[in-house]
Amino acid sequence: CDYIAGMTDNYAVDKFTEIFIPMGWHVRG
Repeated sequence: CDYIAGMTDNYAVDKFTEIFIPMGWHVRG
């Protein structure tokens, strides 16, 4: 469970930043 959770978390963070950071820049910019 820990291995999958860590792997999923890392993947989720990568996707989260990839999706939400550009959105944040567009909204604030």
